Amino acid sequence: MASFTIPTVAGALQYIDFLLTLEANDGSAAQTSQVSVALKCERTWFFPSEPQAGICPLKPTRSSAAAQYFQFGRMIWIEQLGRYLIFNDRPLYEADVRKKVTVILDPLDVIRDTSGAVNPPDGLYAPESGFGLVWRGDVRNSPGYVESLGWALAPEFSYEALYQCDDAVPSGGRSWQTCYLSLPDGAVVVLHPLGGWHWLGEL
Repeated sequence: MASFTIPTVAGALQYIDFLLTLEANDGSAAQTSQVSVALKCERTWFFPSEPQAGICPLKPTRSSAAAQYFQFGRMIWIEQLGRYLIFNDRPLYEADVRKKVTVILDPLDVIRDTSGAVNPPDGLYAPESGFGLVWRGDVRNSPGYVESLGWALAPEFSYEALYQCDDAVPSGGRSWQTCYLSLPDGAVVVLHPLGGWHWLGEL
């Protein structure tokens, strides 16, 4: 009986493939079988569900954050990452579970202030501070999200966010990392490497 000790880490891989070939003395055809053995990741995800096998999580980022909910989506600001994330509830493509997400880097490059021209309907809100600047399109690289997000349902509020990506290596000149973000209610948003976002467990 042959034995093999599986190492804790095998280069940059998270699994090892074994190929077993059996050859009979009577000259009959050899039989081949393959099995993959996953290696234990160095750390765990900040949420209980396990993403794609063979991919390990990087160290999570814990950060002060702010959130605001809108008629057709939400905006999140993550201090440690220095970015605003604009999540739209509309599908990225027809019949696609993924929805559109846009990133605006912080600090914001303010080019104007159109807040005086904004008058929300009764029961709804116009975002203020950085959210307002991004929503109105008053900063460089923001097209404005008044139409796509609609009005805010409540004022913005702060919370502590967790952000964690996997260690998928770049290939073909692009990143294949999937990242995960906790929302104030404990839900987890998945940022897909092919673009867009969806809820954890939705794909």
